[in-house]
Amino acid sequence: FRILEDEQENLWFATNNGLSKLNGSQDSIHAGNKQNSIFINYFILDGIASNSIGCYTNNQFSYLCAATLSSGAILLGSSNGITRFNPEDFPGNRHRPPVLFTDLKIFNQSVPIGNYGDRSILSQSISVTENIELSYMDKVFSLDFIALDYADPKKNSYEYMLEGFDDDWIYLENKRVATFTNIPGGDYVLKIRAANNEGYWSNQEASMGIRIKPPYWATWWFRIFGLVFIIGLLILFFYARMYQMQHQKLKLESQVKQRTREIERKNKQLEENKKVLENQSEELQFINARLLKQKSELEELNKKVQMANQAKLKFFTNISHELRTPLTLIKGPIDNILSNAKLSKYVKDQLVMMNRNTSRLLKLINQLLDFRKLETEHMKLAVSEGNIVPFLKETFLLFSNLATQKQIDYELNSQIDELKMWYDADKIEKIISNLLSNAFKYTPEGGKIAITLSLAEDTIDHRSRLHILVSDSGIGISKNKVKHIFERYYSAFEFSNLDVASAGIGLAVTKELVELHKGSISVDSKVASEEDPESGTNFTISLPLGKEYFSKNELLPGELVLDKPFSHAEDLLLDISTLENQMDDPPPTTEETKNRPEVLVVEDNTEMRDFIKDILIENYRIHTSDNGKAALEILKDNSISLIISDVMMPEMDGMEFSKNVKENLNSSHIPVILLTAKTDIESQISGLKSGADDYITKPFNPQVLIEKINNLILLRERLWERFNKQLVFNPGELTSNSVDIKLLNRVKEVAERHLSNPDLDVTLFSREVGMSKSILYEKLKSLTGKTINDFISSMRLKKAAELILKGELNLSEISMEVGYLDPNYFSKSFKKHFGVVPSKFTGESTLVSQRQYHA
Repeated sequence: FRILEDEQENLWFATNNGLSKLNGSQDSIHAGNKQNSIFINYFILDGIASNSIGCYTNNQFSYLCAATLSSGAILLGSSNGITRFNPEDFPGNRHRPPVLFTDLKIFNQSVPIGNYGDRSILSQSISVTENIELSYMDKVFSLDFIALDYADPKKNSYEYMLEGFDDDWIYLENKRVATFTNIPGGDYVLKIRAANNEGYWSNQEASMGIRIKPPYWATWWFRIFGLVFIIGLLILFFYARMYQMQHQKLKLESQVKQRTREIERKNKQLEENKKVLENQSEELQFINARLLKQKSELEELNKKVQMANQAKLKFFTNISHELRTPLTLIKGPIDNILSNAKLSKYVKDQLVMMNRNTSRLLKLINQLLDFRKLETEHMKLAVSEGNIVPFLKETFLLFSNLATQKQIDYELNSQIDELKMWYDADKIEKIISNLLSNAFKYTPEGGKIAITLSLAEDTIDHRSRLHILVSDSGIGISKNKVKHIFERYYSAFEFSNLDVASAGIGLAVTKELVELHKGSISVDSKVASEEDPESGTNFTISLPLGKEYFSKNELLPGELVLDKPFSHAEDLLLDISTLENQMDDPPPTTEETKNRPEVLVVEDNTEMRDFIKDILIENYRIHTSDNGKAALEILKDNSISLIISDVMMPEMDGMEFSKNVKENLNSSHIPVILLTAKTDIESQISGLKSGADDYITKPFNPQVLIEKINNLILLRERLWERFNKQLVFNPGELTSNSVDIKLLNRVKEVAERHLSNPDLDVTLFSREVGMSKSILYEKLKSLTGKTINDFISSMRLKKAAELILKGELNLSEISMEVGYLDPNYFSKSFKKHFGVVPSKFTGESTLVSQRQYHA
């Protein structure tokens, strides 16, 4: 509202919020530095009203209502009256504060007096220290300081300058610390000065000498050393270069002389070579004549080889054709017999199985003949124009019942309702049926199979083509096998039954049929993994539409159109039905059958599995499984006496299954017979190495299988007899399986350790062996023919017989020694086991037949 100047050149400001003074001293306002100009504000609370005239009561003065008197006093008007005061009554704080250093910090850590790590920086208080020496490693350091003025310490201000680094003073306001980062090595002087609350600065700055030791590579002696080293290297390089040049000069002179001698030698050699070449030319002419003769002989031999191959192919074809006649003569009578309604169910089932497999053989022969035609390029197309969409739907519907049986989501997706194109109905039906057949074979129940029809533009000739996608959610094909699946004789599924597809012909024929039809086929497949459980295979067929793609002799004459599927799909459906893994529930257990031995049949072919079951059902209780993995689960819940397993199966093959059985303590005692179509010695050896007890090749005589089973069971019974006759228990004579031998050794050791304990029972014995009572019962029953109690008694009595033969103890002592408290009961048990009372035992009775003394 008004500005006045007093005699000390201070400016006074009357405002609507009190009275302010701008200190006009040269210390406070200099060089235009606004930071050092000090404003001082006065309010009622500062007491100005008590030294004034009027009523200065609300810190507010009137606009332009102020004056300076000749006495130096100042008058200020306000809404409440006039305020009068003398500026000399407010002398202010003119103390010029000295500055002291209070702390030294390195990396924000205070440096103590004395040792600091492995050095000493401060020998006395920082406030009386004039110089400090720091290392170049002290990248961040700071010095704290304070102004000795306490009028209003919070308004004290500071500034500093690091001589040798800063060019001017650095204003800090009221901050009392100067921090430095990455200061180069050298000598510096830190100067600090302070101003009090009214801007009066110190007369003398506080100073601190700071020496920062540079790193060794920045010292003058290191630089001199480096310079000398470089000069030495240059001199060394100069002399080395001079030596090298001199050496090269001598070497070049030597090389020139040597080269001259070599040229002279080569000229001489060339003359000699010329003569040799003339001789070789004559020899080459002779060799050339001989090669021409050999070429003629090879061509003649090649003709003979081709003739031999043709003869073999002709023989192959003739044999295939000849097989059709006897198969027809087998199939015809079977059909006639099946028409007789008076057949028993068993006979009819056997005949149906024979008829179905005869049809399969005819189908295989037909496919082999097609394969031969493709190899000899005798297969021709018979193309006609027709609507392919309903044709493909008819082929699709042939598999719908099978999809229902397997509970497979089976669908046909078509973006087109009608498509006129030129195609060979027979070949197209074979192609689609083969792909659907594979899809149904390897897609589990509850899966999905789909055919998708669409039109797409060819990337080469830009003409429309029909795309047929056959997709499934089956087991998939691994990446390393996908690239080979269209190769002849390659099988991506080694466990499949031995048919044309799994022998590596089916997909090869499919591909060649597609290419014969001027099309292409591709495959994309994925196998399930822990990260991605989804699997499946997609086959994509691309076919041209137009007539121009086919030659005249590939077109059907006239208007003949074949738009109905042939019988190929029906044959394939028959084939798939025989491969379905439909497991029959085991027949109910009756009083008549519950004591029969239980046999597990593991075979992925349903008919073969049922055939083996029918062979054995009269004498055994039969359990069935279609793969090794499922069979292992059956073993957990049943007391299986013997296993018959195929070798080539899905999920887990027979070799791996046999190995798992023999390595598992719970099942290692069970005899295993491997049944397979592989007849080579190597396969048989591999089967026996997996732990199998016997190996039978297909085809086999049912009576042979029955006799082998009986022999294995009889052998086990004879081993039991041997166990009972021998006084010394030797586990290696009961089994050759290492797992079982280890268990029997453990059982023997526990039994012998507790023989004298009359309280040894099944519970204690099982606990000591470390097995459950039920599992130990099964193991001992299978390996020794005895229950746990019988086994314990047998071990007691064998020990008693051994002690009797030694003759060192009387019968009462022996009875106590082997855990019998009652001598009479001991005598009865001994006679029941050995056939004689203890007093008449001589050891010869151990040779008596088991039937004479064993209850």
